[in-house]
Amino acid sequence: MFHLSSDDPREGTSVVIDAFAQLVANSTDPVRLIVAGELGSRRQPVVELIASRGLGGLVDTTGPVTDEHLVELYSGAAATVVASTDEGFGLQTLEALACGSLLVAAPAAATREVAAGADVEWTPVESGPMAAAFEAVVHDHARRLRASKVNREAARRFSWEATARCLDRLLGEMAEPGQWCAPA
Repeated sequence: MFHLSSDDPREGTSVVIDAFAQLVANSTDPVRLIVAGELGSRRQPVVELIASRGLGGLVDTTGPVTDEHLVELYSGAAATVVASTDEGFGLQTLEALACGSLLVAAPAAATREVAAGADVEWTPVESGPMAAAFEAVVHDHARRLRASKVNREAARRFSWEATARCLDRLLGEMAEPGQWCAPA
């Protein structure tokens, strides 16, 4: 499992860790959680939470990662966990989809919009339901294979070319004929 976090408490990292602890408690299969990103002042509380849940050997907090490593983490995870309920656009969601990652995600409006047509296990940001969502995806190899294709396709809606075409169309609709960039 992979979770990209930051020092923003809205990332839901503590709930992700609690849900992962429940998954581990109810599973005999080996599972791991990687929490990447700059946690800042939240790093110590996250490390303490991991220790208090007995997850020391099962959760890695890598800190900031390079773009190349981020692609590897998204691509190699059984699922990417997006637990934020307050997203402006959903860039993390789009990055995960572009890498073919299966998502376990909170149903934030921006996440739902970006992930339209993708394979997502939607879950509230509560440890019990999130643990159930983890269980639903972690052992489903066929679903991960399907998501690898479907989610990459869903991400293509946001390519630079598609975005440029959309912007051109919108600007064209806004401009009156003969008034394009005319001085005032």
